[in-house]
Amino acid sequence: MAECNRYAEDFKLQAVRLVVEHGYTYRQASEQLGVNGWSIRQWIKKFRQSGQLPPKDQPLPVAEELKAARKELLRLRMENKIFKKSRGVLRQGVLVRYAWIKGNVGSWKSSPATTTTSWAASPSPSSSVPEDRGGGLQVLSRQ
Repeated sequence: MAECNRYAEDFKLQAVRLVVEHGYTYRQASEQLGVNGWSIRQWIKKFRQSGQLPPKDQPLPVAEELKAARKELLRLRMENKIFKKSRGVLRQGVLVRYAWIKGNVGSWKSSPATTTTSWAASPSPSSSVPEDRGGGLQVLSRQ
């Protein structure tokens, strides 16, 4: 006959909070705690019905913060990939940077705020914008 494990209410509530507040999956929580995943599901249902947990559609502040942190992490990883891929090109002159960006614009996901329209409409090299040669300030001599 199968063993029937009895767990304290405190333990059940902590297990449920791993899933609900900290973003663990049922499987991760069950493996970490040595409990059946189905038990955790049942405990969540029970605590929601009793009012100890908010309803399923009501987001928790910790869960929202975790979601925002993961989104920021993805954005920062994308930025790191861009800088690694550039291999120093972004430290060169303006025209070289724009050419590199234009050539690689489809190789990463861009958000609506980082569209190419702002820099693609930049003046052509023959206009009055001087080329940045990476030397910083230019000293003009007096004649």
